[in-house]
Amino acid sequence: MRGRAKRPAAIEIIRGNPGRRPVAEDPPELTRGECACPEFLTQKAQAEWRRVYPLLRSMRLMTEVDRGALAMLCQTWADYEVATKDIERNGVQTEVLGENGATKYFAPNPYVAIQKSALASYMKLAAQFGFSPSSRRAILDPKSGDDPLGEFWNEAR
Repeated sequence: MRGRAKRPAAIEIIRGNPGRRPVAEDPPELTRGECACPEFLTQKAQAEWRRVYPLLRSMRLMTEVDRGALAMLCQTWADYEVATKDIERNGVQTEVLGENGATKYFAPNPYVAIQKSALASYMKLAAQFGFSPSSRRAILDPKSGDDPLGEFWNEAR
């Protein structure tokens, strides 16, 4: 077994290195310049990018290398939103009509599977950025009481 994945040095520094283990002395320096929102994202995904990116950048957790992962996170959020709205509008089952126009049978709404898949993908990606309470605990030192994402979540409510 490999064990736990090693945390990046920047996250160890943010946490304060409670284990007092040596932190990588010369981590590769990644460009922390401005990352443009990818044009291929849907409008809903671009809106999510505009909501999330400034916070990640202010926490110095965002580099150009992370652009793809954040784009996928935003797109899966948009997919989840679209699927949820369709399920709300049409229900979890759809009516399949026969040739004569009468109800033949009910089939599962395909957006239920899309919603489930998007949720699973989002939760995996969100953990990488510290977007859940448990993953945030791994990034931030819980003793400090400093939670820069707390303000972010309060705005979303």
